[in-house]
Amino acid sequence: MDRTDAAGAAMAGTYNTRSRKIILAYARSIASRCFSASDMCRYFEAEQVDINQATVYRNLERMVQEGQLLKYRSADQTMSTYQYIEGHEECHHHLHLKCRDCGKITHLDCGFMQEVEEHLLQEHGFSILCDGSVIMGLCRECREKAGSAG
Repeated sequence: MDRTDAAGAAMAGTYNTRSRKIILAYARSIASRCFSASDMCRYFEAEQVDINQATVYRNLERMVQEGQLLKYRSADQTMSTYQYIEGHEECHHHLHLKCRDCGKITHLDCGFMQEVEEHLLQEHGFSILCDGSVIMGLCRECREKAGSAG
């Protein structure tokens, strides 16, 4: 990176550091699943990747601001999980289903949801904010595993 590129990156608040590249690669590798900063730190520790927790948190927040990740907050606002979405801006305009057991994310962008949104708005005066909204449940695979385990 030459001095002009470095100055531009500094002004924009982004650097394409080794740590950032590794964090982004991890997020891309599990794009269909949510992960927490703690999940990422445990993975890096197990793989003996030297990236500290503060660097992970700082980069995750920047990636959310830049539109590379979607951030989901728990109902009590005590925990956040993330999903890689770069190139999928429509994720800000529909709900997501998240499997409680395996963490798999399913995009709920079918026509039926538009009907639900319209009903909620017209009948209840309630507008859904899809950014970071997730409905928890069990995916087909985990339901089948649970059914065969009993």
